[in-house]
Amino acid sequence: MPEKTMSLDFDVFVVDPKPIPSAVPGFEEVVGPATWPPSTSTLINDDDGAVLVDGLITVREARELAAWVKSRDCEPEYVYTTHPHADAAPRRASSSTA
Repeated sequence: MPEKTMSLDFDVFVVDPKPIPSAVPGFEEVVGPATWPPSTSTLINDDDGAVLVDGLITVREARELAAWVKSRDCEPEYVYTTHPHADAAPRRASSSTA
């Protein structure tokens, strides 16, 4: 029986760093503004389906991510969260509101 070939495609959605207000007096003057690093979500798909790796932290980002996924004519069956921080927690953003 011939072996079935499989190929995966992926694309990465990136959001800019977000500022973090400092509670330490003088921190920003000495070190500069603190930020969350850029956050990413990765869409992995093949002919059989798709998975989204990591959600994003804000409702605005979730809506932008939903629109981005929809623009790729893809509907992930799963969201895989790589770590339990708020920046990777899945958000529900209807593609109709994106």
